[in-house]
Amino acid sequence: MNNSKYIGIAATIASLISAFPQLKHVHKTKNISSLSMSSEILSLIASMLWLIFNIMQKDSISALSSAVNIIFISYFIYEIFIQKANKSSFLTD
Repeated sequence: MNNSKYIGIAATIASLISAFPQLKHVHKTKNISSLSMSSEILSLIASMLWLIFNIMQKDSISALSSAVNIIFISYFIYEIFIQKANKSSFLTD
């Protein structure tokens, strides 16, 4: 394994770890006020494109990072959607 693979592994680990505080905060508090639906959707599209690119390049380390990122972003979008849906149903009751 060459040095660039080690850098890729370190970057993947750092990227995944960096998402945990936000993920934990949103999951625990259900507070999504700091999240933007449009930003999260754009991030999801970008991560999907990166995943496709990394698969085409046969870069499994980066593909794994992109796949996990897609899961995290999807969770944020889910929470935003659920909370907005709950607010709108609350207002119509």
